[in-house]
Amino acid sequence: MDEDEMTEGGLTVGVINPEAVVIADEDDGGVVIDFAPGDAEEQIPFDANLAEHMEEGDLSGLASDLLSSYDEDRASRSDW
Repeated sequence: MDEDEMTEGGLTVGVINPEAVVIADEDDGGVVIDFAPGDAEEQIPFDANLAEHMEEGDLSGLASDLLSSYDEDRASRSDW
């Protein structure tokens, strides 16, 4: 067995590019395998303004949908 393979308890794992994988041991005896280290998405705080983290195209589409729904709602209540 070469250094890129590990056998334990009947499980064999072969890693083609070991530099592209991060294997971390957990306190409970488990293992976390990260196939894309460094590609983690930005962590947005719970109370953040989500509009500041959205693409302009997505914001424009959302605004258009919202304004359209508002106009439809106003028009449906005009008889009242």
